[in-house]
Amino acid sequence: MPHSKQAAEAILEPYMDQLVEIFPTAWRRWEEFGKASPELRLQICPRTRASMVSNFATRAAEELFDDMSPGVILTDHPRFLLIIFDSKLHVRLKKFRSRSGQTSGIPTTQRRMFETQRPLTGFPESSNCVHGYVLKPDASYFAETAITCSDGNKLYWKIDIPLGGGSAGTVVEHRPPPTGDSPEPGISSTFEDQDQAEEGGIGD
Repeated sequence: MPHSKQAAEAILEPYMDQLVEIFPTAWRRWEEFGKASPELRLQICPRTRASMVSNFATRAAEELFDDMSPGVILTDHPRFLLIIFDSKLHVRLKKFRSRSGQTSGIPTTQRRMFETQRPLTGFPESSNCVHGYVLKPDASYFAETAITCSDGNKLYWKIDIPLGGGSAGTVVEHRPPPTGDSPEPGISSTFEDQDQAEEGGIGD
């Protein structure tokens, strides 16, 4: 049985300053990319955006939790970034499909083990959790970030994580289609999210 919500909150409390900054930091870097290469960003589909935010979030976590062992250990042993808090909570980063805390991804053996609360090889038993986000409908910024603990489709608990020092989000305007019979190819990063397009987003 996973840790209770109250126990999880007590474990995470000393590290909340770092947790609140992971996704806002990732989003700032996503926007920096957009400012540096606006034409390229307009061609990026929701799935690619999710992958890029994943990469930025992973790097942000590595920076924010640097030199915090043994309290916090980061490893990619299970083929995805795992943040281990006090050897009790295993937290991975993903995009939520909705506010229900459900995620998408390739059904690998490691993913099934993680989502059904089975201990991963080489790690002591602990609760497997997801630190994830939901975007606003216009994909201009996060609607929420939270840490969830589930067993399959059963949600045990959800801890809301306040958004840190990230920007409120900048909506990138769609370019008008060129004169002609069809619009120019490319999907704006501000299109409303489609869950199926972001299958396998943060941390497959």
